Amino acid sequence: MQTQAKSKIDAILSKIEQLGTIELADIAIAMPLTSEIAPPIQRSSQALETRLNISLPEDLQELWQKCNGLCLFEDKTYGQSGLIIWSPQKVLEKQQTLRQNFNAFESEDLIIGEFLGDSDLLVVRCNPNSTDFGQIIIALPIDHREDWYYLTYSLPEFLQKFINSQGEKFWEA
Repeated sequence: MQTQAKSKIDAILSKIEQLGTIELADIAIAMPLTSEIAPPIQRSSQALETRLNISLPEDLQELWQKCNGLCLFEDKTYGQSGLIIWSPQKVLEKQQTLRQNFNAFESEDLIIGEFLGDSDLLVVRCNPNSTDFGQIIIALPIDHREDWYYLTYSLPEFLQKFINSQGEKFWEA
């Protein structure tokens, strides 16, 4: 029997596969936006948990079991839009640098991706003893933490809303 996280991640990945490349019609210039899933590799996310002393939400573990990162609505022509969710290895590589450059991150914040065209980062809360475990934060590294977007969505819920908005920042509306 599938867990709830597994079925939600499977559904999201299926939708992303169907997206392929789209062109937005309501903008002045044609801009193809590409969505892709990196093939999975056989690595455990336990090393990431141990090294960073965090606990990964089940849905993030499931995502990384199914793929080694993904991009949603990436503007490959100009690099001005899209969301990239990094592989676990890239997450490990980026944590130290980002934490050193922007000191507003807490130890339970796991930076898992970036929004192209600006400096916004996708963060997942990783303290299982906290009420916000697994919730999404859109970090604005040049702003104070209190100005960040604290969303009440899990990763699958966030990805679904992002897909439905065709890459538009629905949290700013």
